[in-house]
Amino acid sequence: MVDTLLSALETNPTSSIQLLKTQTIPSFPMFTCTNCKCDVCRWIIQLGYFAPVETTIFRHILNNDTWENGAMVVDVGANVGYFSAYATTMGCRVASFEPNPHPRQFLLATSFVHDIHHTKWQVYPVAVGKEENEVLFTTSIPWGAGHIARRMSQLDNDFVKVQVIPLHKVVKEDVVLLKIDTEGYEKDVIEGSEQLFKNHVVHNVIIEVKNFNDPDKRNLMHHLKEIGHFTHVYSYHDSYDYDRISLEFEDLKPRFLDVTEIIDNKKYHEIVPYEDLWFCKQPISF
Repeated sequence: MVDTLLSALETNPTSSIQLLKTQTIPSFPMFTCTNCKCDVCRWIIQLGYFAPVETTIFRHILNNDTWENGAMVVDVGANVGYFSAYATTMGCRVASFEPNPHPRQFLLATSFVHDIHHTKWQVYPVAVGKEENEVLFTTSIPWGAGHIARRMSQLDNDFVKVQVIPLHKVVKEDVVLLKIDTEGYEKDVIEGSEQLFKNHVVHNVIIEVKNFNDPDKRNLMHHLKEIGHFTHVYSYHDSYDYDRISLEFEDLKPRFLDVTEIIDNKKYHEIVPYEDLWFCKQPISF
């Protein structure tokens, strides 16, 4: 199966494949592309890792004796699979959702390297939304900017039809970590996750929220905190001005701002500083 995937990737004129081992703790193998202009691949090729602050948050959450081995991580907007592969390496089971067929080739190839029988890591070629339907999805380079087109004017020359499903159709258990990175489609994903929040415990959500200080997005943050029964919300700034990826969690303190009160009380006049947010059920202890 890996040979078949590699053959498909090699026939894609926009792809140049590398199998690299990351410089993360722990390290793991993954496929990257040298000319897709994807920021994930670019940073992994240059530095051996992507998003050092978020990677450290992942390690902090998943390296916890509270979770049983094989706890569930859900990655919505998995791209080429960096965070999914990291979670698998940390001993978790993973459900990855990626509707864009181009990065999904690399995601699938990496998943087979880690779990050839797909007993721990499942890849779903769909988007997550409120109800089952079919939408148009832009697929042009860079892949990380691919998104669902709400209007015909948002389509470019490269697009595909993709299926949309609510998250509870697939995930039917408690979740240690739900990651959402969907290029402005966060509202639809959260609406498609409400039944999961109702039926199960989601312990942590890491989410990128575009236009995060718009009133509707602030309402979305408040709603997510309520349906997930989260007690704390932190806004954090990722940065590559570190000279290493072996960050201790305590090193991140300057990068965090507790925005719980702002979200709780809908203080729209107060700025949430960063688009990356961590919803959790206990305060961060540095």
